[in-house]
Amino acid sequence: MKILFVSEHYKHNVQGGGEINLTSLCEALAERHDVHVLTSFGKKKSVEVMDGVTVYCTVKTGSVDTLLGNVQRSLFFPRSVVRELKLLLSKQNYDVIHLIGSTLQIAPLIKKISTTPLVATVESYLALCPKGDFICGDTVDISRWSFFHFALCVLKSPEIGKMVNKWYLRFNPVFWVVSYLRYIKMRKGLFAVHPLAVSSFIQVLLKKFYGVESTVVPNFVDVPLFRRAGKANNKPVVLYLGSLTRYKGVEVLLRAAKGCVVKIYGAGVLKMQLLEYITKNHIDATIYDPVPYAEIPSVYAGADIVVFPSLWPEPFGRIAIEAMAAVKTVIGSDIGGISETLKDVGVLVKPGDVGQLRVALQRLLKDEELREKMSVAGRKRAMIYSKEKVVNELVGVYEGVI
Repeated sequence: MKILFVSEHYKHNVQGGGEINLTSLCEALAERHDVHVLTSFGKKKSVEVMDGVTVYCTVKTGSVDTLLGNVQRSLFFPRSVVRELKLLLSKQNYDVIHLIGSTLQIAPLIKKISTTPLVATVESYLALCPKGDFICGDTVDISRWSFFHFALCVLKSPEIGKMVNKWYLRFNPVFWVVSYLRYIKMRKGLFAVHPLAVSSFIQVLLKKFYGVESTVVPNFVDVPLFRRAGKANNKPVVLYLGSLTRYKGVEVLLRAAKGCVVKIYGAGVLKMQLLEYITKNHIDATIYDPVPYAEIPSVYAGADIVVFPSLWPEPFGRIAIEAMAAVKTVIGSDIGGISETLKDVGVLVKPGDVGQLRVALQRLLKDEELREKMSVAGRKRAMIYSKEKVVNELVGVYEGVI
């Protein structure tokens, strides 16, 4: 089978879990199929084979964490994808085209230039919420937003994606309109593809909001990469992995974890503020820069409890599954895809509730037997997201649409 993925970013330009998921999936499929990726370039265009995957780095885009970069993304990326896709399809045929992330917005345009079956992974809320996270100020609002409601939430929110919501965004009607139009395009794209929801939570929202039927195909974790480590910590270590932004809940963890040893791996706009809080409150916590994905298993191995304290409804929650694969006890927020992943095998707490998180941490830190029981159950749960199982499910979907 010849498969073409279309994604704004890939392994040479990782922005988050999405690129890690896509890279793992492409390389797994390439073991049995002919896999190609159309994606953006950095300083210059290139075509190269990366671990068995033919990657066309020819699409123009912009940075995800600056205002100028996001303007460039809106102006150049969709048209650049269509242009490069036309060139690619003029030279070769594919059995299926798989759209990732924001490329969903150009699905109707692709339908006009190609009869190749289209599928799209819905791994974010850009087709469901114009702000992309269902966060309105300090609250979560999982509902269909009108333009007025979206503008109101922009005015109230301290962050927009990975950016601080500064005055030139907060009070910028042009930004509001451009963002809302992207949401409309993404929503229209759902009706031009066979949607793949990364969780039952997203599947339910697609049906509830738009009446769209979808197939749940979760992201996978290469479970054998994560192994139980021998006991190495005299004092239990609490681990956080993720971006240092408000809606990821890292501040909540620090407030709840006083008296614990905490290791934080990540980068983001809150880093200096978090360092000041750690120093001021004498917390035994260290912030490390993000590490290459190949080093992530060893990071988990050095922890006893992994905390996933998101305030927003994570669509999937890769961190929790990796932690369970590494035979670690996981505490997560009872919201979005995290609730689905950790049900019955982890500890779920109310998002943003410092008291609940503190109680959960203290209980697990004192009860090694309970940690062992939950970590073993978590390892079994992680097998649901194994490479072989998920790849077979996806290939089944491809065969169906073809």
